[in-house]
Amino acid sequence: MPSRLRLLSLLVLPAGNTAAAAYCTSSAFPPAQQHRRLRPQKHGLRHPAAEANAFDVWWAERRARNTVAGKPRAVWAQAAAYESKSAEGRARLRAARVAAAAAEAAAAEAAAAEAASPAATANALPLDSSFRWTASMLSGEANCAWSPPLSSSVGVVLTEFVQSDYARAVFNTRRVGGSDYGQIHGMFDSVRLVGTRLELKPRQACENVEGLFDRLAKYLRARIPQIKDVVEIIRDGENHH
Repeated sequence: MPSRLRLLSLLVLPAGNTAAAAYCTSSAFPPAQQHRRLRPQKHGLRHPAAEANAFDVWWAERRARNTVAGKPRAVWAQAAAYESKSAEGRARLRAARVAAAAAEAAAAEAAAAEAASPAATANALPLDSSFRWTASMLSGEANCAWSPPLSSSVGVVLTEFVQSDYARAVFNTRRVGGSDYGQIHGMFDSVRLVGTRLELKPRQACENVEGLFDRLAKYLRARIPQIKDVVEIIRDGENHH
């Protein structure tokens, strides 16, 4: 009833009485209530994994350096290709390809040297013996008290990865919450190591996340260089990263 009276007074207000009009308008039409967005609880995981986040920063800087260094060669090769109908243009194109190949070889050699440097190997972990963690083991169905052994290098690296800022963004996007948030079993159904081959089957919620396994494979090899093959187990077979 008060709102109707304010609307009626608004209709009969004299022209120019903007203050009264503003009061009546704001009183008659209160602002809509703001709804808070529900976020999954993080269960005490307030501190991100320093190793995984530092690796993300290092890899982004390295990719930026390689992109900047590769732009002049790409522009040069493209410019030479436009003149490939002439003998001089073909010669420039051949020279551009040779220079690009030499630069790529030098970049690969530098990357190998960087990977073998003392700074890179200082954080390297030993390779585990072959094992298999099934879905029932990871989910706790087989044994509620079971968890990856503390001595397992794969367990340490996977834990660092799933607690990183990147993995948390994946969990939030795919609506993985509760006790699965920031845990290995929240992202993978099973983990198996056979020699230097690591097989991981993603949970359905984390399937087909673009770049997820590429990023994970780079991080695994940086922390455990002995791992040669990272395999994503899918319905139709497997993907090698």
